[in-house]
Amino acid sequence: MNRRQFLQGASALGAAGLIASPRRVHAQGSKVTVRMGDIVAADVVYIAPVLAMEKGFFAEEGLDIKRSVYANGPAVTQHMASGELDIGMAATFVLLTAKAQGVDLTLVMSLAKDNAPLAVRKDIKTFADLNGKRIGTPGLGTVHDINLNYIEKTHNVTVKHVYGKITDLLIYFEKGEIDGLVGWEPVVGEAVYRLGAVYLAKSMRPGSESQALAVSGKLVREQPDVVLRVVRAYLKGNRYFEQNFDDAVNIAARRLQKPPDMIRLAYGQVTITKPYIERASTQEALEIAIEQKKVRKEAVGDPAAFVNKAIDESFLKKAEASLK
Repeated sequence: MNRRQFLQGASALGAAGLIASPRRVHAQGSKVTVRMGDIVAADVVYIAPVLAMEKGFFAEEGLDIKRSVYANGPAVTQHMASGELDIGMAATFVLLTAKAQGVDLTLVMSLAKDNAPLAVRKDIKTFADLNGKRIGTPGLGTVHDINLNYIEKTHNVTVKHVYGKITDLLIYFEKGEIDGLVGWEPVVGEAVYRLGAVYLAKSMRPGSESQALAVSGKLVREQPDVVLRVVRAYLKGNRYFEQNFDDAVNIAARRLQKPPDMIRLAYGQVTITKPYIERASTQEALEIAIEQKKVRKEAVGDPAAFVNKAIDESFLKKAEASLK
């Protein structure tokens, strides 16, 4: 698949709101403008950049962040492909899929692990009970949909995938149109907290890589100093989260307009502060996608080599060293 085909295919997934005009990263006064792609209702898992914005860590690094919000990870990569974003946050698998489809991006750090919970009606007790049920997912090509395929394969069940915007899945569940949902926190946690769902799996693949930060290849090549400053700001956000958990919870709750107790529940399903990308689960997700023909094998070659080439954690190592 070439870049044009990727853009045409990705557009069918839909993007929401706030699309920045195509332009190079540039300085405004003493600051450098960086265009960041985010996904809707993800402030819990993307708490590092949230705190970097709220607490001034981006400003400390001389960065002016222009944030755009989209419906899901594939929509973020679509806008990275078109050159409208300098950095993007999405599921690690989604970023690798885009890379395999020709998008010029590099993964520089992990933002979250786990974060793939499955919540269902209370009468569903086991994975075997999922057979024939309708489960909502945030979209074809998302890691959550891939993980649902993984559950079907490993437990020999068949479910009906019902696709929708992540926040709409709550409405479908409340109306009884679906029997459960997979997705990111705190949306799945809201189904548990408010709608009487139960977690069937806090993570469909425990310990697995979930979300990552990707940077455009152009930014890596032409302005590596900016990439380092971005990563430093993210790390400062991580450290604030570790040291000031209650305040971080309250910030996420305020931004999402959700109860703090629901946010705390969501953090029970997410690992935030391990910034190095877990290679084994990342490679496994890619291999599953190849098997299901969602990624062309010839575009990947050897999965382990592809994953290692797509990831550059040198900025992370330099940022950690500079913040000691």
